[in-house]
Amino acid sequence: MKRTLAAIAIAVMTFSLAACSDKTKTSPRPMVQEQLDMFLVEWSERDPDGASELFAIEGVRVVSGDQLPAAGREQIKRSLAKGMGDSSPHDGTTLEASIDQAREYPGGIIVADGRFTVTDADGKQVMTGKWGNVHRMVNGRMEVIMESAHAEDDPDADPARFTKVSDLRPMPSKTDHTNATPHAKAVDDCVASYSRGFNSRDGRIIAETFTTDGIQLVGSAKKPNRGRAAIMKAANEGFAGNPESSGQTLVAVPIRIQQINDDLLVVNGVWEVRNDQGDMVKFGQWGNLLEIQPDGSALMVMESAGAYHNAE
Repeated sequence: MKRTLAAIAIAVMTFSLAACSDKTKTSPRPMVQEQLDMFLVEWSERDPDGASELFAIEGVRVVSGDQLPAAGREQIKRSLAKGMGDSSPHDGTTLEASIDQAREYPGGIIVADGRFTVTDADGKQVMTGKWGNVHRMVNGRMEVIMESAHAEDDPDADPARFTKVSDLRPMPSKTDHTNATPHAKAVDDCVASYSRGFNSRDGRIIAETFTTDGIQLVGSAKKPNRGRAAIMKAANEGFAGNPESSGQTLVAVPIRIQQINDDLLVVNGVWEVRNDQGDMVKFGQWGNLLEIQPDGSALMVMESAGAYHNAE
């Protein structure tokens, strides 16, 4: 039954992709929906092999249930198996997802974001979050270049849980620049500016690391922040509402940079926040999309980030 559903989904998606050749007639949203439906079929059937085939060979999966990203189909398959297996905390749960926005860029690139919900066998909501993915059309087939999905922060969670992770992995010290070496400094500058905004508690600096219509999808916020004004407002309100963060320091490190068309860079990395005593308060991952500017700098089209979520 699963293979039949998947085959139907592939056929429908292929037809949709063919119809998409004339961008004036077709929105990218239906194509994203078709692929999302395919992923949900594979997830419901607990098939990491089938789900991993939806990713590009060089694709990356950046999710809050993992400490480090899964790069390439084999690692992605293992990441998916971890979440789908019988011993997984997600065993017996149902995953649902919806699309908020989908935008098309040159070179067959489609960027989409939305929400996801995990419910248990009794229909109780056990997790919610946001996702921001980058897709690419290749030979009439859509594939995922990057999945970046993160659970929303749980205000009742033990803040010390991040220091109790038994298999804590060290923050990587090197960045894989793949085909994007000429833009490495621009990426580093953007990341450094964002961190400077956080550390100085200045939402304006954070907002200026985005394009004017940039999207911020973070686990600490209940909704997406779209555009610089909304991003600045959310950051400043967050600082004002959390006075204890005044002594905290953000450190973010890019792990991998990939150029996917003339202007866009898929960048993923890790982050951690430490208090004024140097103790780690929380850590997590980010999977962002950056746009190269005419002056050679890079600004975020989409930030998708969240804290490590060790579902138990």
